[in-house]
Amino acid sequence: MIITNQQILLNGRYHSQNGAVINLNNRAFLYGDTISESLHACAGRLCFFEEHIENLIAAMKIAGMDIPEKFTTGRDGFREEISKMLVKNKVFKGATVKIIVFRGESDGFYPANDGVEYAVTIDVLPQTGFDFNREGLWISVYDEFKKYPSPFWNFDTHENSLLKLRAMKSMPVNEKVDDVILLNHNGNWAESVICGTIFLLKDKVVYTPPLSEGARDSVFRRKVIQVLKDAGYQVETEKPVTQEFAAKAEEIFLGSVSTGIRWVGAYKRRRFYRTLGMQTANAINLLYQNAE
Repeated sequence: MIITNQQILLNGRYHSQNGAVINLNNRAFLYGDTISESLHACAGRLCFFEEHIENLIAAMKIAGMDIPEKFTTGRDGFREEISKMLVKNKVFKGATVKIIVFRGESDGFYPANDGVEYAVTIDVLPQTGFDFNREGLWISVYDEFKKYPSPFWNFDTHENSLLKLRAMKSMPVNEKVDDVILLNHNGNWAESVICGTIFLLKDKVVYTPPLSEGARDSVFRRKVIQVLKDAGYQVETEKPVTQEFAAKAEEIFLGSVSTGIRWVGAYKRRRFYRTLGMQTANAINLLYQNAE
């Protein structure tokens, strides 16, 4: 859902999305010197806000960025800024909130300092919480370029976005594909382009690609693992997911804080059930709707 004249947050001030100005010397624009973190807003509440900020800080430390006080001792004020932005945009149901941090302007490649600026945007959802797809996704695998080990491969960064875009653009226009699986340097499943973390059910065990294999270290991934374990399932988080193994799964579902849970209906010639995917979607909705 698109908000006309959406208000965004830029360095503590509210701007019309169409009127906010970032200098072309900005390092995010010039060099992709940026990191982002998305979280879910549910009826005005920023779900698991503390965990998302810790995720963002972890990536910023790897990038050598200074951590502003607003993300540490001033965190309550930062939360309030984002909450006011939701009210200004009349968002009272669900939304995906994206926090973007970037080093400031630069006269050359090497930054004058490691101080950061930040922006916050929203993508409004038509409902409170996440929905669940009625029709199963058709997925494919992208194998032209692999996802190689990097200090940033578990986070949302510029380099990962370029690979995902390349993967989606590689799909034939006449082929029905709703999402694409990225392979890592070992040829194993890492993550999906659109819906994020991969979960597979086989012989009553749920498998998800390890962080060491290129999966996103997302808060949403942790929450799905939590609800699956609470439901009595064994969850395997350290076993690589090969293409051969994935083709033998009984169910496949994907998930991110932007999409919620999405069940996969078809991969190659295989068709999959959706029972666990639907149960997990219901449990995740309940968890987020009761989150503080």
